[in-house]
Amino acid sequence: MKGNILVITGGLSGIGKGTALELAKENLTIIILDVQDKKAPDVIKQVELLGSECKYFHCDLTKRQEVDRGLNR
Repeated sequence: MKGNILVITGGLSGIGKGTALELAKENLTIIILDVQDKKAPDVIKQVELLGSECKYFHCDLTKRQEVDRGLNR
């Protein structure tokens, strides 16, 4: 799956985090959208140690403005 981009909403905890960590072994670019900013550095580090690039963007999916801003990055 090298060269693919994976976007995970809620990727800083629970099933989202587990998915990010499991798929990080596939050498992907993983983009995490979440609202738990304090957890981001730790999860990013874990993903990168497993072999994937990781980017985090604060995004509350219940707020249309934040979703629109995220889509335009």
